[in-house]
Amino acid sequence: MAQEFRSWRVGGLDTNESKIHLQRSLRDMKSIEDVDVNMLERTVNFSFNPRTIDEEFIKNTINTLGYSFLGDKTPKH
Repeated sequence: MAQEFRSWRVGGLDTNESKIHLQRSLRDMKSIEDVDVNMLERTVNFSFNPRTIDEEFIKNTINTLGYSFLGDKTPKH
């Protein structure tokens, strides 16, 4: 199975430090690639392999880090 792209709205991205923290934390996770945190849009964009990491686990990790998953903005094809 190929990588899947996600674009999620995330609460708590108030400082450059929070951007760096979330970006580094997700990049360090196995099977997550191309992480980009956009402060203006309050989004995190990334690709992941759903065969090796569960989407709910990623959401829970974001919440555990002190941010809030606010919704999926991934374009529908």
